[in-house]
Amino acid sequence: MSLVVTLDGRNITSSVLEATSKHTLGKPYEATIKFPVEYNFNAIGKLLKIEDSALPLNTLDHHGRVMIASDNDDENHGYTECTSFGPDEIWAWRPARDGAASLTPGNFSKPSFITRNVTGPAIMQEILTQSADGSDPAVGEGSMLLALGSFAAGGSDLSGAPTNWPMSIAQIRALLQDTGELDVIVTPIDSGGNIGQVDCYNGNYGTDRSGSVKFEYETGLNNVRLIRRTQDLTNACTKLQYFLGPKIDDQHWRANITGTDERAEIDGGPPGGIAPGTPAGPPMSTVLAARAAGRAAYGVRMDIRIYDTFQNESDAKPLWWRLWLVEQLLRSAPRTIVHVTPIRGLLPGFDIGDIVGVGSGSTFRGGFATGGQRVYGRTISWDTEGVAALSEIQTSADNV
Repeated sequence: MSLVVTLDGRNITSSVLEATSKHTLGKPYEATIKFPVEYNFNAIGKLLKIEDSALPLNTLDHHGRVMIASDNDDENHGYTECTSFGPDEIWAWRPARDGAASLTPGNFSKPSFITRNVTGPAIMQEILTQSADGSDPAVGEGSMLLALGSFAAGGSDLSGAPTNWPMSIAQIRALLQDTGELDVIVTPIDSGGNIGQVDCYNGNYGTDRSGSVKFEYETGLNNVRLIRRTQDLTNACTKLQYFLGPKIDDQHWRANITGTDERAEIDGGPPGGIAPGTPAGPPMSTVLAARAAGRAAYGVRMDIRIYDTFQNESDAKPLWWRLWLVEQLLRSAPRTIVHVTPIRGLLPGFDIGDIVGVGSGSTFRGGFATGGQRVYGRTISWDTEGVAALSEIQTSADNV
């Protein structure tokens, strides 16, 4: 058996009834294990490690802290189920602080790390480094059991991000990820006292494996046993407008975004032009074409978003422009998500962020040709014999 489950440094593989390990893009990795309740392992707060030498990419698939332990028993048999999350779960409990490059290291009440660093990876690098500083409780909280890896250079200017201080590291991560300009990947490791390594990318993490990794239902490789496709029109919008605070009077806001010439207005460029320094995003021509096609197919569906929580949103118009581009493109048509469960025995030669080929034969409501789709989630399950199988893969043809 190639599976090895370690709890608090103790090998408990022979006691494990089943295990799962789930990777989701943009969220802490999650794992669960079950073992007989009579074994009485005190798991809560302990470190859980799941390894499998049969996995083709990273044999260490999970390393995190047990956050939930549940005991279940009846007259026949009982078991304990433990849920563990990767080390970045603690980011919800760490304030985002200014680092050593600022005038006030450790400041979280009104920090300047966003305006000084500008790009998503650089912002994350500063706040993670500072939080891990345990030399003085006034400037940091100490180790998070995380090694800092690579932080991509370049990237779009996100310095106008609206904030309401203090904010946690998790909130900053979510805010920047929503722009599509940041991917934060926490890889399980077991080295130097650390259980994860953080690497940050400019929204472009992953490898295109669609030519070599394919999942096809009743066509081609026939290596999918279950398939589920969801097409959702309930949130579609073909006329999206943002109104940005502060509100000036009963009928006016400081700024708005309607999809006309705002991109030029951001930096004072010419009407209808493209202003320098504007955050990257889907080409305006692509967004407008998708919006027009959506109106023709589904009618004009208008959504007005008011952003006035912090009363300074208009100062962050470049960021809101980037969000508008992504949201309008995604919502111009039904969102399509595909879930596939491969045949037993397949192991993942890919991970979240990668592009894999997904297709279906015509018996599945007409089917669809095999094409590249980005992986947003995947789950591996181990049975009582310790045999691993891909239990589900979540992909999206939108790739945004």
